[in-house]
Amino acid sequence: MGLTGRLENGTQTGGSLWGGGNLLKVTNVKIRLKQSGKLKAVAMVTLDNALIINDITLFENAKGKLIVQLPRTEKAKDNGQESVVPLSGELRHDITSEVKKSYARALQAQRRRS
Repeated sequence: MGLTGRLENGTQTGGSLWGGGNLLKVTNVKIRLKQSGKLKAVAMVTLDNALIINDITLFENAKGKLIVQLPRTEKAKDNGQESVVPLSGELRHDITSEVKKSYARALQAQRRRS
């Protein structure tokens, strides 16, 4: 198994590091609930027990829908770009879905404690 890369001339090198399919899987999500307006939570997502993405935010939009936003640098925010960009729609969906599920569980646990 080799690494996948792209040379300056656009030629792809190597093969998949993880052997095909969706390259990474969500293996852990930690949620910090927030009580500040539209911001509902901040998440830390672990992929394949090897890579952590911090500062994933969960917002509620004007229609009440929960929106997961991957981290952005200040410069990226100005341009509307994410700092972390899944290259697979499946991975983006998995991250979004797992963050929302973990948020729902954290809310339930908080309500039980109250």
